[in-house]
Amino acid sequence: MDSSSFFTIESSQRHARRRLPPPACRPGRAGPRRSAPDDAQAIARLWWFGRLIGNTDMHLGNLAFRPVQGRLALAPAYDMLPMLHAPLPGGEVPVRAFDPPLPLPTQRAPWHAAWNAARDFWQAAAQDERIGAGFRAMCAEHGQQLAAAAVHA
Repeated sequence: MDSSSFFTIESSQRHARRRLPPPACRPGRAGPRRSAPDDAQAIARLWWFGRLIGNTDMHLGNLAFRPVQGRLALAPAYDMLPMLHAPLPGGEVPVRAFDPPLPLPTQRAPWHAAWNAARDFWQAAAQDERIGAGFRAMCAEHGQQLAAAAVHA
């Protein structure tokens, strides 16, 4: 096939051949069914935040989109809790180690943004008198562990 006939191939066939999604589905090509490019960064920050607060129960239900002006926009976060410390079905509360994960080099920007939010989360929980003294102390300890992790990130 010569180059002139290659360019006459229908767009979807060309993208299928090159194993690329159609232009409307690629990053930077917002269409009526696409979210904003900033949503990808927000999703990465949300994922890291969950990991940095010990949300061991993250699932697709933590992430939702809603239609806004003809496109899909990231909905506010929900069901984002430190499930590392959730009671077992029988009511027992096991002691589990909190070990904040570190990012790969390409993940540092969203990790640091999430780290700031997670630090604020642990500090607020450590000072919230509606929370029992024992768990507040654990939250303060997790905040210190998070601060120590930042040195290596």
